Amino acid sequence: MKKLFYVGALSTLLLAACGEETTTITPNEFKKLENGMSPDEVKEIVGGLSKNPDAKEDDDLYLFLDYDGENGVEKESSVSLVFKDGKLSVITENGLMEKKVETAPEHKEETPVAVTWQDKVKEIVTKEGTPTEKYDAVMVYAKEYPSTEAEIKEFEEYIIAEYKNKKYVADINNAEYMLSNVFRANVINRFYGQVDTPINKFAFDFYQNTKYTYRGEDTLDSSAVRSNERQMDKALKQMEK
Repeated sequence: MKKLFYVGALSTLLLAACGEETTTITPNEFKKLENGMSPDEVKEIVGGLSKNPDAKEDDDLYLFLDYDGENGVEKESSVSLVFKDGKLSVITENGLMEKKVETAPEHKEETPVAVTWQDKVKEIVTKEGTPTEKYDAVMVYAKEYPSTEAEIKEFEEYIIAEYKNKKYVADINNAEYMLSNVFRANVINRFYGQVDTPINKFAFDFYQNTKYTYRGEDTLDSSAVRSNERQMDKALKQMEK
């Protein structure tokens, strides 16, 4: 039988009143998910809400929903869905449909090579796909990236330096460079959350200009790009940079 769960204290009362529960996703349900579906269409297929039912669209119209898997190839499994402007655009699973590849016994004593965020961005860049699809993949990765305070400071110093020397949008066709900057700025914003500080605002405007020029939705001399740069200059002044 498919598992349904009530969540949280207040959320439990509200959802119960509406007759809605959080749910898991089975392999059969996963196979029915298709890009372009709305959140309501997904809910109809899986039979309930995600385990983060209070999730809202962010300023870029992205919505991230997470589910536990059920009856997957591994005991612990999960599914992550990303909606863009109300439409399902990225579907990923971990342990639901495919079992993780284990190292062969004769290689178990070898030291595993750590995969860096730079490696992951480079992997995304080399795959087939449009700039927007590659951007979406980087955003999904950034959402789960376990950054450290030291790394955040490094990212902050880097994007400030790139902006001040005007390199940050000098080569918008360099996908690896642009998506690396998207990653850095987004990780900074996720680290600080909704805190209204100069560096958080600077990172957001840096991210906006990098994203829209890379995807070809804004030109370097557009009013939106110039407006964001004025805001970045203001934030730098507040930080005395």
